[in-house]
Amino acid sequence: MNTNNNVFERDLTGSISVSRQYSIGSHFGTFEVGGKIRDTHKSQLNSEHDFDFSGTLRVSDVVGTVPDFSYYFGNYKLLPFTSESKIVAFFNANRSLFTENFGFEHIRADPNDYTTTERISAGYVMNTITFGHFRVQGGLRIEGTQDHFLGTVVNTLNGQFTSESLVPGETTYTNFLPSVQVQYNFNGSTNIRAAYGRGIARPNFSDLPPSRLVSASFSIAPSVTEGNPNLKPTHADDFDILFEHYLKSVGIIEGGWFYKRLTDPIVQTQTLLPLTDPSFPGFRLRQQTNFDNAYITGVEFAWQQHFTFLPGTLRGMGVSANYSYTKSQIKFPAGNDPTNGNAPNRTDNPPLIRQAPNNWNFDATYDKGIVSARMGLSHNDANIAFYQFQSVPAGGIRGPLGDQYFYPHTQVDAQASFRLPGQHGLYAVVSVLNLTNEVFGFYFGSERFPIQREYYNRTVSFGFRWTPTLGK
Repeated sequence: MNTNNNVFERDLTGSISVSRQYSIGSHFGTFEVGGKIRDTHKSQLNSEHDFDFSGTLRVSDVVGTVPDFSYYFGNYKLLPFTSESKIVAFFNANRSLFTENFGFEHIRADPNDYTTTERISAGYVMNTITFGHFRVQGGLRIEGTQDHFLGTVVNTLNGQFTSESLVPGETTYTNFLPSVQVQYNFNGSTNIRAAYGRGIARPNFSDLPPSRLVSASFSIAPSVTEGNPNLKPTHADDFDILFEHYLKSVGIIEGGWFYKRLTDPIVQTQTLLPLTDPSFPGFRLRQQTNFDNAYITGVEFAWQQHFTFLPGTLRGMGVSANYSYTKSQIKFPAGNDPTNGNAPNRTDNPPLIRQAPNNWNFDATYDKGIVSARMGLSHNDANIAFYQFQSVPAGGIRGPLGDQYFYPHTQVDAQASFRLPGQHGLYAVVSVLNLTNEVFGFYFGSERFPIQREYYNRTVSFGFRWTPTLGK
């Protein structure tokens, strides 16, 4: 089988803004108005060649050598890999034994074809004014969205291709997005800010047409992704409080709390198709779906500082660190609602997808003279990749039929650049990623039910960077 996926995208954007400063007595302010238009067009055309083989095939005709490495500390030995060159040579030498299956190609390839356009027209007004230690900023943004799409639906009878049809669709909506921020400055170097804002997250317009994209891998968990013409945009009400203190030795300490309430959150769900499905038996069906509501709340802290008070070459040392703890929850729609698409039938309220409770980064830095270097340690807790748990299966939510999770991940990276003596703006750059060869992968429910583990070893790169400088 040979697949060719062609994607075209064109984006046009234009914006304008005008501001005017003013004063009312001893209070200074700025009034601003502006607008923006974005017009986007995206299309996808997929072609696929699939052949039925009617001859006799020997293993030696398609496999290569046994790979010279192993996994899981040598406890798992790989079998020989297939050889692309052998497969192509066998195909070319035995072309009469292969019959192209045009009907299957239509079923698999044509649903991937779509055309979409999206135009967003926006305008805003904003006013900022100071009252002593207070600085108040408020505004309103109005956005109008027009989406048009054309998808391809394939019709089958008893699993055989019969015809296809183009399905048009469109969505139009207008949003009013207010925001307000109040900042209080204590002594010139310490601020506290409180803010509210309403935001919008539109569907990826490539998710709207009734298209169907088949995964390229058929090994562990083959999947098919479908579009959803009924997707609605997600709206968020955001509340934030942030404390900032600027350090005299070039640095900052920050701490804050946030709460975001989401309506119609867009979530990609995953369900298992039955083995009796005429086109994709046993595949995992993925689709973007609107859920009822969700929230995410948490705290975050950051510390960045250059130790300029140290003597000599130590003055170049510094640190950059941040930590966040988040808690989230999403409410699933009722299982008997026919507009839910492929939302799993469940009554619990799990965390949001890709929301790890604990995330932190710690970087040791050095910037002095011709040297600029970083070594960082980053961590993300385990988090959900796909919802697929149903309320009924045995084993519970932590069992082998639970949600699909990313493994927790801790990684060490380093980078350094050196300005070459006598050169203007020329630097030598070296970076090393994943020094600890951290595992990446997925599991169902609990880590004792792994489905995929990936080891990438270290990645080392070296190069030069030139930044031109303008002189007399």
